[in-house]
Amino acid sequence: MATDTNLRIQFCNHAAGRIIGRPPEETRDHPIVTVIPADRQELVTGPLQRALHQGEVSEMELRWRDAAQQVRYLAVTISPIRVDDSEPIIGVSVYLCNITQQVELLRSIATTQKMAALGTMAGAVAHHFNNLLGGILTSIEYAETSNNPDILRRAVRAVAYSLKRANLMTLNLRTFAEGDHADSTAAEAADIVYQYMTTIESKLEDENIKLETDVQPLHLATPARTLMMILDALTLNARQAMNDGGTLRIELRPGRNNEIVLTVADTGIGIPEEHLIRAFEPFFTTKSGQTGLGLSVVYGLVKNMGGTVTLNRREPSGTVCLVGIPATEQLG
Repeated sequence: MATDTNLRIQFCNHAAGRIIGRPPEETRDHPIVTVIPADRQELVTGPLQRALHQGEVSEMELRWRDAAQQVRYLAVTISPIRVDDSEPIIGVSVYLCNITQQVELLRSIATTQKMAALGTMAGAVAHHFNNLLGGILTSIEYAETSNNPDILRRAVRAVAYSLKRANLMTLNLRTFAEGDHADSTAAEAADIVYQYMTTIESKLEDENIKLETDVQPLHLATPARTLMMILDALTLNARQAMNDGGTLRIELRPGRNNEIVLTVADTGIGIPEEHLIRAFEPFFTTKSGQTGLGLSVVYGLVKNMGGTVTLNRREPSGTVCLVGIPATEQLG
């Protein structure tokens, strides 16, 4: 469709007429907003005005319910109309593309992937808890056959150890789903990182891992406990990827709008490209003997803080995790 400078329709082809549910000839000289469903008019008014007065091109997707109450999804491009770049704007073009089939297909694929991920996670939960409960039952049955105090104590210790692992697994799953709701004192982000690094230096030396840092004082505060948990999970994941030693790099810098940007990179075995999309799923891991809950805990913590977390391959080898979280307050 095309309008004049008063945003009245001057042209509407038959394809647009079919989408909006009106014969093209009936739309001429009507304000273009009148052919848009009432609940979507406000979304389109601003881009129309900016195209007309500022020459701005806008793209959007609209959920559109026609007169028959049939839901459609449209890709909309709103552009200024000029005879050439040196001439003034003489109207606005509105390009409509019916993408309903594509949206429904993507939804179907997303639902299938979600159910597959849930099935995998449910199987993993059942597997890990079955192992823990099996160990508990074996210890109890063994203790029942003996009156030896030493055997009873060993059985109780084994049961307590398994229950602690089960409790930790449950807490990690809850953190993935809901974030960390424990009280945490806010502190300067750089101070938290420096404090954390002092706790792992000796471990890294024992594992032949070199620590590189680029930590900038940000004068931005964030919950200390939460940032410590994020650092602990990311560095543990990095260390497990460098069995033969390597380099761990931790960076802290300011982002936009008082955002704290944390980068943790390693020179380990890396993550295959096809596994990156699943890296934050609970229990997904490429390392034998690991539960695969570390990155999912990070995801839950960062999501709960309103931040973002991304994972990428590092060339020639290794992994880079980039975390962006909003600061709780500005200091100084």
